[in-house]
Amino acid sequence: MEQVEEYEEMVDVQLIRQPQVYDRRADHMVVLNHAEFKRTFRFSEDGVLALVDLLYDQLHYPTNRGRPLSVLQQILVALNHFAGGQYQRTTALCGGISQSTVCRTVAEVSWAICQHKAKFLKMPSEEQMHATAAFMMNRYRLARFAYAVDGMFVRFDNAPQNIPPTLATQDFNCCKNFYAINCQVVANDEFLICDLDVDWPGKTHDAKVWAWSDVRAYLEGGAVPQFYLLAGDSAYPISTVLVKPYSNREALDDVLKRTFNSRLSSIRTRMSENVFARWKNTFPILRKMRAHYDHAKIIIIATAILHNLSIKFGEVEPERDMEVIDQLREIIEVMEAPDAVDAEVLDVQVPAVGDPHRRMQGQIARDNLMNNLRRRR
Repeated sequence: MEQVEEYEEMVDVQLIRQPQVYDRRADHMVVLNHAEFKRTFRFSEDGVLALVDLLYDQLHYPTNRGRPLSVLQQILVALNHFAGGQYQRTTALCGGISQSTVCRTVAEVSWAICQHKAKFLKMPSEEQMHATAAFMMNRYRLARFAYAVDGMFVRFDNAPQNIPPTLATQDFNCCKNFYAINCQVVANDEFLICDLDVDWPGKTHDAKVWAWSDVRAYLEGGAVPQFYLLAGDSAYPISTVLVKPYSNREALDDVLKRTFNSRLSSIRTRMSENVFARWKNTFPILRKMRAHYDHAKIIIIATAILHNLSIKFGEVEPERDMEVIDQLREIIEVMEAPDAVDAEVLDVQVPAVGDPHRRMQGQIARDNLMNNLRRRR
């Protein structure tokens, strides 16, 4: 009986409707000083305005019905989410909007940025390759190297969601025992990302990603002069274009081969490992991705384009925190570890990459580079 009376009292209580909230969105261009703005959004005020001009036609709403976010507000919400790596509800609190608005805004801005992929993610011109090869020659005494290739894991916070039916969850479990996407990156000495392939789960070997990539067909198919070389680690198959180090067994009793490996490792560190560290430092969302599979791939491409734009805009790299220092320590540990599994002895399906004639030509080209070191000493 008492429960019935309490229920009747609860029914009689008039519900107080929460008042509507207006103009909760802060103007970060005015509220934050230059240092705080750069730390929060990874771009200066001028850089953000340049992004507004670039994406205005794709993000602009024709009317103010429903009080939509302006193009500037949409870009700031996406940049804050990329640069913080936090949950969407945290980004919502910072932007004065709802979590669902953050989800929709990040997806729309990422897609709009990806529409400019062909313009900002492209292979270098012959003039740029010549300048890079000259720089590498002067610094590391190895000629003709214009870019480097390597794989980078983008880790999922949990098991990836909404994956294609042709893939299983365990396909994303990489060799480091976490769920990830294996991203193949080709970069140069300016820290620019020239090519990006995000279509492979973390379990896939680097050699297989390279074998099926468009950039391999571009470089080895005669689209560009094969004078310039691509630096890779021991996981890749050697060819006339891609040069990898000698194995530990080959370089054990040969000082010159060890010297060659050391200098090739320095080139790879300059044009791949340093790019990964700077990319993930600028956009920590890449360290722990909290998005569905398809959306995660779009975010990776969008942050790569933003990474290149920040370099072109002359943006200074943000201050490194302890997480980045720990990440660099892990990179050093990986570099000092034994060679990775050789692609030539691994059972992976690679189309026309394991050609013995192609491999022999690559080995001859690598020996010529090593012999040039002897003549310069």
